[in-house]
Amino acid sequence: MSKIDMMSVNRSLPVFKVILDDHENLNKHLLDLVKEYRDKYPEKETHTNLRAWRSSYDTHINEDRFNFLIDQACDLAAVVSRSYFQQDEKLDEKYLPSAFWVAQFDEGNYARNHHHYPNDWAVTYYIDVDKDSAPIVFEDDLRVQPENGMMVIWPGFLKHRVPHTTTSRTVAAMNLVKKLDIIEVD
Repeated sequence: MSKIDMMSVNRSLPVFKVILDDHENLNKHLLDLVKEYRDKYPEKETHTNLRAWRSSYDTHINEDRFNFLIDQACDLAAVVSRSYFQQDEKLDEKYLPSAFWVAQFDEGNYARNHHHYPNDWAVTYYIDVDKDSAPIVFEDDLRVQPENGMMVIWPGFLKHRVPHTTTSRTVAAMNLVKKLDIIEVD
């Protein structure tokens, strides 16, 4: 094989965040769902970067009760894709989850540095976090402090981690991939 040379450009990488409307009611409902799921499946998944309890990556297949949150994330991905990448208006870009899971961190839990490539977008939604909860850290450069009701979305190739937490936190996370449809424009 021929030698592969790598070149690079300096470019800021986007991380987007939004606080969902009516998140107080949504989070109460989601917290109940996560508790039910954890009671049903108390064992931690072991093949993961997360050192905390989490559900399986295919929770969205087994539990359609999370679809409202997944739909919100897919809509957000389409909006940020259109605005950030300024794509061709003939493309009707939609997103689908390739994985979805919920997780609960207890004191001392953390997530090792990792990425979600080859997924287009990675998403975390904060269901129940304290104001002193550990941040999510991107590329050891950007620290985003979680808030209840906050959804954070970033390119799947962007490395991130969560330092050891001193408080509990409950999150939902997912990976999104694009589904492209071409729209006929007159």
